[in-house]
Amino acid sequence: MLITLRYPYQQRSIVIKKTFSVVKWSVLVSKQSPLKRYIYISQHKIGMYDSQLPRRWWQRFADWVLRISRLKAGPLEIDLPAQGLPSQHQKLQEIIARLTRENTIGTIEQPAAYIHDTLDMFQIHMPSQPEHHRLPEDLGFIYFGGGTKKTSLGLVGSPHHLIGAIPDEKARLHSSDLPSLVTYINQRINEIVPGRKPRYDGLGTIWHADRYNTDPRIPVEFFAYRIHDSGRRSFGHPSHAKRVLLYTPLYVAYKDE
Repeated sequence: MLITLRYPYQQRSIVIKKTFSVVKWSVLVSKQSPLKRYIYISQHKIGMYDSQLPRRWWQRFADWVLRISRLKAGPLEIDLPAQGLPSQHQKLQEIIARLTRENTIGTIEQPAAYIHDTLDMFQIHMPSQPEHHRLPEDLGFIYFGGGTKKTSLGLVGSPHHLIGAIPDEKARLHSSDLPSLVTYINQRINEIVPGRKPRYDGLGTIWHADRYNTDPRIPVEFFAYRIHDSGRRSFGHPSHAKRVLLYTPLYVAYKDE
C-alpha cells in the first residue's frame, strides 16, 4: 500500500510493507530540484502577471486578513504579528507553472514566445548617461549575452531587479520592452564590446556582442519572453551565421551543477 503526502516544497511517500504479522514502515523522500541561486528576478513582470491571476472570494479575503496589523475593541488594542504574504519567489513559481501549462515553452535552438534554458553568458550593466537617456531618470540596462553554434542571445532587463541591488526611489522607468530598445542597444554597444565598431546594426549588434565580448561567461538558467527574433535572417560569416534572439527574463539564476 502506498500513501503519498504532499507538502508545498517536497513530497514524501510512506510505503507500508506487511510481512506476516509484522508491519514495517519506511519513509522515502523523493529527490527534489535544488534551490535556485537567483541573480535577477523581474518584480514588475511578476506584478504584471500576478494581477491577471484569478482570485476566488476566499483568497481575496485571506489576503485582506493577512494585511491586518492591529485590532481594536473598545479600549483594547492588539498589535498582530506580521503575517506571511506570498513572497516574490512564490509568486514567480506560480506564474511560471501557469505559463508552462498554457504555452509551448521553447529553448534557444527552438525558440517560442517563452524560452526556458541554460547557457554560458556574460553580464554587463549599462548605466544611463546623459547623452543616451531614452527618458528622464532612465536606469540603463543589465545585459546578459551569449550564444550557441547556431544562435546569439541577448537578455535585457532593468538593473533595478538584480538581486542585492538597492532600489532608486527616484527612478520610475524600469521597462525592458520599449519600441526603441534595439536602437538603444546599438547606441550602447561600445560598452559591451569596447573599441570594436559593429559590423551590423539593428539586431546584428546582439550577434556582435556574442562574437566579440571577452568577459567571463558563467553558466546560468533563465526563463524569458520574446521581444525580437531575427527569424530566417542570420548574421556573421556565412559558414558560421547565427540567428539572433532578444528576450527579457522573468528570472536568471546560477545553473545547478
